[in-house]
Amino acid sequence: MTPIHITYNPSRTRFARVPHPIAVVFVSPLTRTLDTLSLSCDDTSNLNAPKYALPLLSERLYMVADVGTPRSELESKYSPFVDFRLVEEEEWWWNEGRMNNPESYEEWRPNDKNQQYSVKGEIPEAFKDRMTRLYEFLKSRPEKVRSGSIGSQIFSRAHAYVHIIPNLRSSQEILCVTSWGIISALTGYDATNCEVVSKIDLDRIKNSLKKLST
Repeated sequence: MTPIHITYNPSRTRFARVPHPIAVVFVSPLTRTLDTLSLSCDDTSNLNAPKYALPLLSERLYMVADVGTPRSELESKYSPFVDFRLVEEEEWWWNEGRMNNPESYEEWRPNDKNQQYSVKGEIPEAFKDRMTRLYEFLKSRPEKVRSGSIGSQIFSRAHAYVHIIPNLRSSQEILCVTSWGIISALTGYDATNCEVVSKIDLDRIKNSLKKLST
């Protein structure tokens, strides 16, 4: 598979001409990934596919920077460029209120040196469940992968990552704009800035999901 080509200039990152048809784009609703997508689609791009914000793609809530922005604020800034119909809640990101028993929260992030965090992190069982639902969502799409590989391109400027998921039968592709933690969870790979990751098959994703702690 030919991965998407990214070109850089001093002021912005943009998509060069996409070599294969992109059928649909899914983007994390975090502002840094929405901005990455927005800045990457200028007049030289042929990325005209519909674009949907998808909470399942959001970075794991680890630091306060991973807390989301209410849907109404995102819509006022990014709509109609991005469609927010898949963002079903005003506060769509994970928070301790989603736990059955918030008092049972146990810190899973490093705390052996008395580290302090401004927010509670997304608990392992919740994150694994979300990654499983993300995988099932992508697999269920009409453009779904029957076999083949996943290519990814990393935007170092915006600290966001792009996956291109091809359907070899139709030559259609799903473009997902997401973050490092999601790529790591789905593939087990520790991607670095500006690295291109390719030929990651579905079996590898399944195995990676099995290894996620709960």
